[in-house]
Amino acid sequence: MKRIRKLFLPLLAAMLVSALFALPSMAASSSTVAKIGSTKYTSLEAAVKKVKSGQTITLQKNVSYSDVLTISRSGKSFVLNLNEHVITFKGESAYLYVKAGTVTIKNGTIKQTATTGKVLKASSKATVKISSGTYRGMITNAGTMTVTGGTFVSNETEKNVSTALITNTGKLTIKKGTFKGKKNGTVINKGTLTISGGTFTDSMASESDVDFKVNEDGAMFANLTSKGKLTITGGTFSSYGRLLWNSAKSTVIIRYGNFTSKYNFIASTCGKMTVTGGTFKIPEIEDNKQTQPIFYVVDEGTLVIKHGVFKGANDLVEVYDNATVIISGGQFTETGESAIFLLFGGKTTITGSYFKAVKGYLYERYDPAILENNAGWISVLAEDKNAA
Repeated sequence: MKRIRKLFLPLLAAMLVSALFALPSMAASSSTVAKIGSTKYTSLEAAVKKVKSGQTITLQKNVSYSDVLTISRSGKSFVLNLNEHVITFKGESAYLYVKAGTVTIKNGTIKQTATTGKVLKASSKATVKISSGTYRGMITNAGTMTVTGGTFVSNETEKNVSTALITNTGKLTIKKGTFKGKKNGTVINKGTLTISGGTFTDSMASESDVDFKVNEDGAMFANLTSKGKLTITGGTFSSYGRLLWNSAKSTVIIRYGNFTSKYNFIASTCGKMTVTGGTFKIPEIEDNKQTQPIFYVVDEGTLVIKHGVFKGANDLVEVYDNATVIISGGQFTETGESAIFLLFGGKTTITGSYFKAVKGYLYERYDPAILENNAGWISVLAEDKNAA
């Protein structure tokens, strides 16, 4: 027994010494915020300063900031893997600022506690690629940004606060993702915006949240300034209110996509809009409540429709002022008791299309509106109204 005790006591002592020496190592491990390969860093900022092109910074724990977190690595291209962790920014003066370099962000959450706060800002010298993750708060882009996945949610809780989910003055390409805006819009575009996929919705709950003004305020997409160019080749877009506003001198091209607005117009333009495909629908609603047309064309705006499917319970196209509308193709179905075309001004030219009015009629025209109907297949149509 004494011999066993003599052997056991030195072994126990050695184990205790080993445990004591291990404690500093455990403490160091718990303070690790990020890694580049096997190299540990006690802050994300420290890792950003050391990262090289082709490397990945992997976040090791949740972190929060009350100030700007800046990434400025000109000429460097690297990945920021959030590793299923959360970066929280507290207040409007706190956000992730990519000042220079190329950064790919994925696998985690970046959120903002402030109602009108940003989570991400990209400068004109930055390239940002977002492949996955959840982003709760505003994003502003002046550089080159590409989105191939992820969920983007507005933090807005107050009405009548200008807090669009994304503001773009650079080059923004959206290929996939889920985008949930609120009352004040999903995207304000003053640069080049290309959408080839994704799901876009707003969270206004009822007709009482919808403002029927024909302008950019609250539109899901507001395409503004002479530099604003929006091209849509795919995606699903669903709104309770105004879906798209195109301002003077701005350009919109829609080649494909599914567009639905419950109460208000799908697209209004006083710039140039060309539609070569897609499905556009404003559904009938209960209690005979008035819905808005699919297209408003105002001021000196131009709308050219070459193809597409258009269906609504109210007027499908309303034309005002000195606007120009040219219809050379597409299928137009009016399911209510209104006109497919309601013409208060401008010039509308039809060179070919298919029109069907279940209960209504082809057009209702008032001076000084001009209509040139040179072609078009008309089915189940009541008598047209010419109120000039």
